[in-house]
Amino acid sequence: QNDSHQIAQLELQGFQQKRDAARARFSPRPYVVNWDYNWDRMDNVQSTARRAIMLIRHGQYNTASGVLNKRGREQARRCGQQILRTHRPVCSITCSTMPRAIETAEIIRDVCAPSLTLHQTDLLVEGCAAEPIPCMSKEWMDSISPAALEEDRARIEKAFRTFFRRHGAAQEEDTLELIVCHQGIMTGLILHALQLPVEAIHRFRVVHGTSATLLIYPHGLVTLDLGDGQPSAYNTFDSV
Repeated sequence: QNDSHQIAQLELQGFQQKRDAARARFSPRPYVVNWDYNWDRMDNVQSTARRAIMLIRHGQYNTASGVLNKRGREQARRCGQQILRTHRPVCSITCSTMPRAIETAEIIRDVCAPSLTLHQTDLLVEGCAAEPIPCMSKEWMDSISPAALEEDRARIEKAFRTFFRRHGAAQEEDTLELIVCHQGIMTGLILHALQLPVEAIHRFRVVHGTSATLLIYPHGLVTLDLGDGQPSAYNTFDSV
């Protein structure tokens, strides 16, 4: 295992050398966004493990009660089964403190990782990462104050800094972490992770009980894996 770890370290160093050489040779085109490989300021930490963070939207819920309805509970159960069938073991589950997210996370945890403790945080409650461009509607913009928007923006940035970083040097195995939250939080975190403008949040729609996985590589690249979805009968976007 030590030999394979050393080989992985050498491969990582070779990649970094090629990356730096390419940066020196080419000037970026004006319309191409440069990638900051040291976005988490961990370039000096030589890990070989990848970190997968699966963002999951809660199941469909009743607006009046705030808890999942029958379809929402089934969406959560199916999501847990999909994780159990197709992914490596889960090492942590964190969720928003809103009831619909807690209930979704508990169902998923019971299906795919019953021994894990469920962690809850207010950092993941629903919010908006920026003033959206374009905006869904004038009514939506009228419903949120500039002060609330700024508070959400700062909170979502803090959530990103809290949960997203490369592994430390001691971690040698790839990991999978689950974060169960809300559409606005998911899109904000995805855009932050991909170094894209967060003002694009309203250009996404996320089906209840589905996931998007961000894979953080040791050299600082982050990619988005889309594909874990619900059967068509369970594709819902709105509460009832």
